[in-house]
Amino acid sequence: MNFEEIDSNKVLNWRYLITEEITNEFASVASDKNPIHFSDEYARGLGFNSKIFHGAALISIISGLISREFIGEGSIILKVNSKFMKPAYVGEEVTFRLEVDKKNRLNKTINILFFVINSSKKNIAKGSFLIHLKE
Repeated sequence: MNFEEIDSNKVLNWRYLITEEITNEFASVASDKNPIHFSDEYARGLGFNSKIFHGAALISIISGLISREFIGEGSIILKVNSKFMKPAYVGEEVTFRLEVDKKNRLNKTINILFFVINSSKKNIAKGSFLIHLKE
């Protein structure tokens, strides 16, 4: 997709179930075996309701959504900003909301805002991706 084809008002809402399988796969790829992601008892001992999903995995899922639904092949992520306000729990369904925020015609970049909303309708993460689009 080229710069002109990007809709300045595009918004995407996508629901996603966080499973044990995806948690284990991400942990394997990232070599992150922190027990907070695998043990309810350990996570509860730290004040959480149950084991939590990797924050970096949320960002990876968003990156894939942006690639598939907004920019297509050949574009490059230049910058990612993220803030995690609450955990995403393994076994929970979350909604990813992505919005085109700004388009910069001069340098062919777009800024996409993201929000991750939990099953209680609380915003648990937010941020932005700055992307350079292919010519």
